[in-house]
Amino acid sequence: PIIAALAPAFTRIIGTAARHKGAPMAEIAKLAAAADAVAELILAESVEEARHLALRHAGKDGAIYAAGGLFLAAEFKAAHLGLDPAALAFF
Repeated sequence: PIIAALAPAFTRIIGTAARHKGAPMAEIAKLAAAADAVAELILAESVEEARHLALRHAGKDGAIYAAGGLFLAAEFKAAHLGLDPAALAFF
């Protein structure tokens, strides 16, 4: 999984699951912890909550790295634009 390659580069990981498709949050947390036992792991119930937490914990430059599948990226972008990710229709 991509998280195994990316997790060691971060001191904080905020995990969530896409609403439309993707791995369950418990599985994401397990993979993140296995990839980087040092990073602080925060679990969010939704993409919107993950975005809020990421912005709150962002460094001085405000940079956030959102990684995951296409569905997660689309939901994150929708939330960032003030749209409801649940309203996205992929199929």
